[in-house]
Amino acid sequence: MIGRNRSKYTFSDGYAGTTKETKEWNQRLDSTQHILEHIEYFSKEIDTTKDLYGYVVTGVPVGLLVIEPLRNSNELKPCALIWYLVTHPGSATAGVILVEFAANYAESHNLKGAMGLHSLNQDSTKFYQSLGFCEVGKGEGDDGPIMFLAPQDSNEWTKQGGVWRVKRYMGQGQYLGGQGTGSNAYRWQNAPPIVKIDKSKRAAKTMMSNVSDWRLPE
Repeated sequence: MIGRNRSKYTFSDGYAGTTKETKEWNQRLDSTQHILEHIEYFSKEIDTTKDLYGYVVTGVPVGLLVIEPLRNSNELKPCALIWYLVTHPGSATAGVILVEFAANYAESHNLKGAMGLHSLNQDSTKFYQSLGFCEVGKGEGDDGPIMFLAPQDSNEWTKQGGVWRVKRYMGQGQYLGGQGTGSNAYRWQNAPPIVKIDKSKRAAKTMMSNVSDWRLPE
């Protein structure tokens, strides 16, 4: 379970204690912190058209989503625009759970589940592509591409009971880092609900504190 005791976290078999994995892990933490700093900095400027949601497990934020309905744009078709999506590096599939939530947020706003975003880097582009997103434009400067997904047009998605789901994760809950190694390093549980967060609660700062506790000595 994600928490403040990183001593319970174990690397995958064959990598434990290696310099390569330690550096990669800390780079992931740095990237997460950078996005959280953006959310924290702009939290007071998040206007009434944007919503902030948190994926909270045992009182700890493991993911944050800033999203708004977008109906008029020169870059994207009408969709739910994902401004920020960030997850704790010690979690797995929290990102998928938040994207599923975003699709259903779009559905509830009469946008047929469609989502759009600006990818931040190559890793995030690959992640979104794996969920069926397509590149529809170029980002500015070093930014990644503009991406779009209409779930009804993707083989990766299905609608079950009026709810959009990623097919390969159906029947699964949250997938969180735990104790053990290899296949025993994770466990499935029923995913808790994603909750709307008061923008004044500084959830990003809380998550930053938790993420920084997971840094490893190099």
